[in-house]
Amino acid sequence: MLKDYEWEFCLALHKKLKEKVKGKIFTTVKEDKLIVEITMGKVEFQMGFDNFAQRLSEGYTTDAVVVDVTKAYRAYINNIYFA
Repeated sequence: MLKDYEWEFCLALHKKLKEKVKGKIFTTVKEDKLIVEITMGKVEFQMGFDNFAQRLSEGYTTDAVVVDVTKAYRAYINNIYFA
C-alpha cells in the first residue's frame, strides 16, 4: 500500500504527465521505486526511478520527473518509428 506522500506524488505526477503525453498513464511506487508506465495503442513504455524516498527528501520534484520521463519517452518513440 502506498504511503500518503507516495500517493500524493503519484497523483500530481499523473496530472502533469497527462498534460504532456498522449496515452494511458500509470504511476505508482513499489519497494521504494517510482514506476511510470505509458501505453498508447501497441506501444508500451516503462521507466523506473530507484531510491524514491531518498530522491524525494533531496528535493526531486514532479516537474523534474516529467522532464526525465518525457525526454526518455520521446527518444523511445523516435527509436521505434524513425530508426
